[in-house]
Amino acid sequence: VFDCSKHTAKPGASATCSPDLKLCGHEKEGYGLAWSPHVAGRLLSGSDDTHICVWDVEATHANPQAVDPTTTYKGHTNVVEDVVWHYSRPGIFASVGDDKMLMVWDEREAESPTQQVQAHTAEINCVHFNPFNEHLIATGSADKTVALWDMRNTSSKLHAFDWHSDEVIQVQWSPKVETLLGSCGQDRRICVWDV
Repeated sequence: VFDCSKHTAKPGASATCSPDLKLCGHEKEGYGLAWSPHVAGRLLSGSDDTHICVWDVEATHANPQAVDPTTTYKGHTNVVEDVVWHYSRPGIFASVGDDKMLMVWDEREAESPTQQVQAHTAEINCVHFNPFNEHLIATGSADKTVALWDMRNTSSKLHAFDWHSDEVIQVQWSPKVETLLGSCGQDRRICVWDV
């Protein structure tokens, strides 16, 4: 973690740039990373080691070069590809992974997710909560689809968008228009859906 206020905007030729905090806890590389919209300094990550870690980078650390997570969550059986915090419910987050699972977690219950569903037929690459509707969540997968879910009932998808011709690598709800969802894939397509 770098604190940009502690580093010069234009370092000299001999200047080295070192992080202010080095977060430890994962055993392999990771892809998912999300800052909490509710708690300053709360950082969430997912990794190839199948674990999800939460850090408090605002806390005082005895050794800033080796900061351990405050909590580690273990529920996935394969790579955790993406993580995201809920916009209106503090302490709630979602994760998706190569085990084809969508999991919703409550920070207070580290033992297991509060909800889980096999959401796709192939690896899930991305997840995003709708910023206007607290129950709506979108996922994108290597099965070439985007899926919509209602967190109140995950027994079946609300809808699946089958337009990409290759893996969906990102989904994102519009921060301004409740019904607009964007997706992009390895097929070089960016799609905008009005749900």
